[in-house]
Amino acid sequence: MLDQYEKITSTYKKLDELQLPFNRPVLVAVEWNGVLFEFLVRLKKESSHLLVFGSGGGASQEMPAGPPYFQRHSWMNEFQDSIIYYNDPTLYLGKVSLAWGQGTSDRFYLKDIAV
Repeated sequence: MLDQYEKITSTYKKLDELQLPFNRPVLVAVEWNGVLFEFLVRLKKESSHLLVFGSGGGASQEMPAGPPYFQRHSWMNEFQDSIIYYNDPTLYLGKVSLAWGQGTSDRFYLKDIAV
């Protein structure tokens, strides 16, 4: 299902150089200190609002094959706002289905996602 979106890759150091298109969703993968952070982004040029959706957990009927998981991304066209969905990279660390962005004992992934 995610293969329908263009994929853009970057590193954290080069995020300022990233050019994202308006009005169409793209997958954005950002490598930061050995961790891959993945986002599904749709920016609306005419909107000053941004909605951010987190991945509540693992596999679902909508996204059975992941990670990455972008729950409720099928709702994207229901909103007139810009949208960012983020995947929780903690789900790559082991057999967990819900991790709340905890990451590792040294690194809180949810804080990194917010940055």
